[in-house]
Amino acid sequence: LFMVQKGLVSLKKGIVELLKGTARPDFFRALTDNDCGAGYGAQMGIWMNAGLFASVKECHWHAIDDCEGCVTFIYSIPFVNDTCRVDFFVNGDGQIRIHMEMEAKEDRPMLPAFGMRVLLQPEFDQLSYIAQGPFDSYSDRDHQKIDVYASTTRNEYVNYLNPQECGNHMDTYRFDLTDGTAQGIGIRSVKKPLQVSALPYSPEELQIADHKEKLPRSQCVVVRILSEQMGVGGDDSWGAPVHEEWLIDQTKKLTMDCALRIL
Repeated sequence: LFMVQKGLVSLKKGIVELLKGTARPDFFRALTDNDCGAGYGAQMGIWMNAGLFASVKECHWHAIDDCEGCVTFIYSIPFVNDTCRVDFFVNGDGQIRIHMEMEAKEDRPMLPAFGMRVLLQPEFDQLSYIAQGPFDSYSDRDHQKIDVYASTTRNEYVNYLNPQECGNHMDTYRFDLTDGTAQGIGIRSVKKPLQVSALPYSPEELQIADHKEKLPRSQCVVVRILSEQMGVGGDDSWGAPVHEEWLIDQTKKLTMDCALRIL
């Protein structure tokens, strides 16, 4: 189910609702200790608000053929004075393909991440995935084995003293989230491997909680489907920046392609 002023708001299998909230563009990650040490807060923080307050500017629908249609949303991205486009390709086989893009723009603030955020009902917390694992990985920490792994959203969360970004998996080809009875949602890469995480908390909740005891009670599963995320650095934790090659290149058009399948 799509709403003209919001986007994808409902995805059901029979009478079972899978989504807990509206699927929407995602540009932010909770700052890591390294990010704070490098003084990235002011640059990255603007993207937290940009994502939270992004709004649908235009909505269009058209048929591709007799069995597939496309719903297009143009989002206005405040604070950075920009737009992004999300196309949902819907057919009758229980799958939705998503294409997201944002034009190149060199003078934008440093971009932490680029992709979509999907909120699922809390019972879909059992994970099975083909990606780098079993621990989290990033563009400058991507030396783990690609294999089939199983986990839970609770186990994916890294219990840092100060909550921060965690749980990302590089080279994700398949990522299934179920309630333990094989019902749920599956994420598939389309044109290239994705970066996917599934946690009990949103990036904003991780960012606001300055100590792990201040994290709120989880209300949903927060799935982030990204094509890009900047590296985490770590040469030291008191000022060394992320190396240039591990930042998101905004001189080129940014795109993300994936498919959501009802299991």
